[in-house]
Amino acid sequence: MLTKAGNFSLFMPVSNTVNTGIKIVTSPVKGGLAVVMNLFSADGELLALLSAAELTAFRTALAVMTLFVRCTGSGGGVKRENIVVFGSGRQAEWHARLALALSEPGEVKRITVVNRTRGRLEALEKGVLSELKGLYPDVTMGVLAKEGTPDYEDRLKSELSASDVIFSCTPSTQPNFPFSYLKDSASDKSRFISLIGSYKPNMQEIDTETLLSGADGKVYVDSKEACLEESGELINAGMKEDQLIEIGEVFEKSLPISVPAGRNVIFKCVGMGIMDLVIAKKVLDVATSQGDGMYIEGFQDA
Repeated sequence: MLTKAGNFSLFMPVSNTVNTGIKIVTSPVKGGLAVVMNLFSADGELLALLSAAELTAFRTALAVMTLFVRCTGSGGGVKRENIVVFGSGRQAEWHARLALALSEPGEVKRITVVNRTRGRLEALEKGVLSELKGLYPDVTMGVLAKEGTPDYEDRLKSELSASDVIFSCTPSTQPNFPFSYLKDSASDKSRFISLIGSYKPNMQEIDTETLLSGADGKVYVDSKEACLEESGELINAGMKEDQLIEIGEVFEKSLPISVPAGRNVIFKCVGMGIMDLVIAKKVLDVATSQGDGMYIEGFQDA
């Protein structure tokens, strides 16, 4: 929904028969995001109202990690040594946090965060990255801003050619890099590349050549239907349903997913309401058990 004032809102209802919920995401003209999750019982009783910006970032990064842990690291086809993250918001933060938390000591050697503007990147460096450096002293933390960096393209190409993992978390309308930047003359390496920032047909985080660089040109998605409708990358590439693999299809596999040499693992996630419903209920259960949150007596009778 787009208001006359220019504020854009998304309404995402969902039910799993046990609970019902609706998440409302508003992108105001002034910038930022306002996100709230309404959680109901099966018969419509309001259980909780949650500020969901942090939850959304966490659940999205967690969805990426379900494939990340199956394709990378010990026994997987992709290393985790050099990670590049595009973006400077909560999504970028949680991708870095979870990738480190789910990796064995020594698996991740460097994380580089790339962003268009310098201000938010500096804030991230002083806050989150400084904290992570304290928790993981053997991991090098770096940043690269397009703003004010004359040799940005050369430095970006250097970072990407050495990368093993790329987490893209930007609502970009232009690809963040060309496929040629991934070419590493020293080896025919494979990479894990996830795309969670773009959610409209006019948005595109990577070019078509990069998108189709997976094994047999296949792309992993959270939802075939949603991604074919909302993902600019898939729409521009003219992809069909039979070229997509829903991550639900691989969840039962306990062994790492094999990745052919020189091919990439591409995962596009636009988000599903069921993710919000499940994580909101889990947070409510934890908060209730710990006595957190605010309980409003007699709300249903008001």
